[in-house]
Amino acid sequence: MPGVIDASKCVAKWNIEHHAWQLSSKMEIFVHQLDQYENLVSGLYPFDVEVVERNTNLTIPIADLHFEEVDTGIQLFSFGNWEPGNFILTIYDAKHNKSISNMPYVYTVFIGKVSFLVVFLSPSEV
Repeated sequence: MPGVIDASKCVAKWNIEHHAWQLSSKMEIFVHQLDQYENLVSGLYPFDVEVVERNTNLTIPIADLHFEEVDTGIQLFSFGNWEPGNFILTIYDAKHNKSISNMPYVYTVFIGKVSFLVVFLSPSEV
């Protein structure tokens, strides 16, 4: 039986593994909600999300942040990349002052096209 979520054990996984995004593209992150023994914990845990522009160190507001439980213990975070630049994404638990295990995520948003191979996975495959 799963226990209480341990943010430091939770893992973010992307349906596309790269660090370059095209302007106006949607970023989707699957967060696997895990307890201290790495069991999936169901429910919609209220993680905090922060995006910081690397050059200015200013926090970028995320007006269109959407999150939902897409499978038992797997939460989908998504938002649009509306500004070009170099960014740092952090998903964390502010109440317990812990980031999830593979944070921060450093990425770049380009104005032009980004070339890469796209592989789509269902939440259960991630």
